[in-house]
Amino acid sequence: MKKILFIACYFLINTALAQNFSGGFIPYPNTIPVNQNNKNISMPFGGGFDVPQFSACDLDFDGKKDIVIFDREGGKVSCYLNKGMTGQIAYEYAPQYAAKFPKKLIDWMLLVDYNGDGKEDIFTAIPGGVKIYKNTSTALNGISFSLVNGDVQADFGSFVTRLYSSPADIPAIIDADDDGDIDILSMELGIDTAGDGIYMYKNMSMETYGVKDSVNNFIVHKRCWGRFRESFQNCNVSLQYQSGPCATGNRYLPEFTKSEFENLVQEKLTGGKHSGSTLLVFDSNGDGKNDILIGDIGCSNMYLLVNSESNTNPIFSTFYRYYPTIDPILVENFPAAFYIDVNNDNKRDLIAAANTTGNADNFENCKLYLNMGTDSVPDFVLSTNAFLEEEMIEVGEGAHPVFVDFDQNGLMDFVVSTTGYFQTNGTYKSGLTAYKNVGSLNSPAFELVSRDQWSLSNFNISNMVPTFGDVDLDGDIDMITGANDGTFYYFENTAGTANPFQFNFKSNYLTGLDIGNLSTPFLNTSLSSNTRLAMLSGERFDNINYWQDTSNTAEPKFKLMTDSLFKINMRAVSGFPSGRTTAVIQKLFNSDRERLVVSNANGKVYIFNHIDNLMVSVGPAVVDSINLMQGQYTLSNGGFGITMADIDGDNKPELLAGNPQGGLVLFKNQITPDGIKTVSNSLNPISCYPNPTQQILHVKSNNYAPIISVEIFNMMGKSLMQQKVGNNITTINLIDLANGVYTLKVNTESGIFYQKISKQ
Repeated sequence: MKKILFIACYFLINTALAQNFSGGFIPYPNTIPVNQNNKNISMPFGGGFDVPQFSACDLDFDGKKDIVIFDREGGKVSCYLNKGMTGQIAYEYAPQYAAKFPKKLIDWMLLVDYNGDGKEDIFTAIPGGVKIYKNTSTALNGISFSLVNGDVQADFGSFVTRLYSSPADIPAIIDADDDGDIDILSMELGIDTAGDGIYMYKNMSMETYGVKDSVNNFIVHKRCWGRFRESFQNCNVSLQYQSGPCATGNRYLPEFTKSEFENLVQEKLTGGKHSGSTLLVFDSNGDGKNDILIGDIGCSNMYLLVNSESNTNPIFSTFYRYYPTIDPILVENFPAAFYIDVNNDNKRDLIAAANTTGNADNFENCKLYLNMGTDSVPDFVLSTNAFLEEEMIEVGEGAHPVFVDFDQNGLMDFVVSTTGYFQTNGTYKSGLTAYKNVGSLNSPAFELVSRDQWSLSNFNISNMVPTFGDVDLDGDIDMITGANDGTFYYFENTAGTANPFQFNFKSNYLTGLDIGNLSTPFLNTSLSSNTRLAMLSGERFDNINYWQDTSNTAEPKFKLMTDSLFKINMRAVSGFPSGRTTAVIQKLFNSDRERLVVSNANGKVYIFNHIDNLMVSVGPAVVDSINLMQGQYTLSNGGFGITMADIDGDNKPELLAGNPQGGLVLFKNQITPDGIKTVSNSLNPISCYPNPTQQILHVKSNNYAPIISVEIFNMMGKSLMQQKVGNNITTINLIDLANGVYTLKVNTESGIFYQKISKQ
């Protein structure tokens, strides 16, 4: 028996030693209380959003529609599981599902069931056009999509070319003519000074094939759908059902050749007259006719056009400048509306949000109007100005967290810097949001104490990123911040040792210290050659700068040692365009050596080894790159910030990541000294059932990381069977195995896990 145990243990240890740190972090369970404005928010680390577009889809096959958000800012997908009962709003952040959506989505994404199978498919943008993914999900294999049309074409009569949709717009994807298949409504190109109308791209699937399951047969059916024009000059429309260019519903346009039309589209993509519109088609009054709610890029309101004719021949004869009548939609920049049931009462509600990147309304960015009428005759009542985001930590745009014990009580607090809060005058106000730890060493709990900690907004430091350390060697913790322009600001702590921080700005310090753009400082003693601090900083162009403090006075004198520490350039490492590199030095577990941990705009965290011997001229080996939820923090400018600290007393630092949308995601560290992922039962990443089993064993990845392969060993460590998987759930047939106890090895994208199984 001893021999058997020895062999089994030998196998496990040697396998573990061959492991790297891949998948060492998983989203932290939603168990840490965070209080904001005297309320414990339900999903504090829910990721945040900036320019959200809302769709409904049953992600977990429980019969309830969940919420999928596509954020135009960064092309980020976020998923929220519906946990509410009838009439109740309750959602749970579920980042594992976002990884199942296609990568590199741009501009807009709407989920609509085009083939009638009860599963919402993806309609999304390509430059100047539309592509479609079919929902191929099953309860057994989980969420999946497959591309069915990567460039939707339309018959314009004399030629066939790309179905046009402006990148700034959100089109309407709906059965517009009641024939059973899904049509596309999109704003026209803007070819004259009269304004814009709507093209109806009619789906000919039913007419041609007698079924709705086709997205390859669109024609330009109406060139002025609804018989109205938007104004280029103001937030108004021209109803032209009696006279004007749109009086027939199919306004005359110049006869284009295919090349002329495609050249016009290309010109539109680089400029053009039409600026942007969002379309929501629904029946606003219960008469069975499609009305339309429109948002314009130059307006804060959304206006409603009411259909007085039919769906096959819509005529908009009534115009309401504001909708709803009471508490109308007013969004600072370019509103868009979405129509889904959020409170499980089988009545679709109305959500309105900003559709402009770079200047969204921060906190009150997402208005929810609950439907107090019926699904066929809606009556919308404003419920909240911050739907979902009021349940999250949300700091505007460009969140960058830093763990620090700012009240000096021995518990790790955190502050969050931001690009800034958008102001109505078009500027940003940047400061620090502070969360105090009011829990214990083993059970953290956080409370919002300030949205402008230490009144730093008074200094107008755009894109400030703080770091903390005893710069002047007086025993207390000082602060240095980076800035958008690549400079640095020094704040001396005047509170004294062990007292809550108080800072005094030293305007004449750190002058001349400038790395060009987007400085992200980090103070540390490990790289210092004396008693003073060393400082690292990322930058826009992805190098890591390294300074030594050579001062012999209270005033720091940072000397640049290299502008490319270890010759690391994150653009070269990640293959991603320039972003905002963040570097920290951290042990990954209690007995580990210190390592260089670097984040990049591609959504990955990179771990570098051998930083203890200052090999400035020779780059260290990359131990691993950890993809935080399959790159869902990817964007081409800005990057995301990270900080690490042990907040739950397990001697392993958690990782807190900010994103460009202004939200935070907390990751639990599951790395152990030998590389084996050991987790509590509440965090067990693998389920095997039934266990014991007579023949069939189901294996499921609970964190939805795809299973690469499964393998079964006997107690002597001999491999008996192996099979490749590729999904997050699989089935193993044990019919050929004798009754007994075995070891199951499950190789997933988040790590390798082991489970004892029994066949009886």
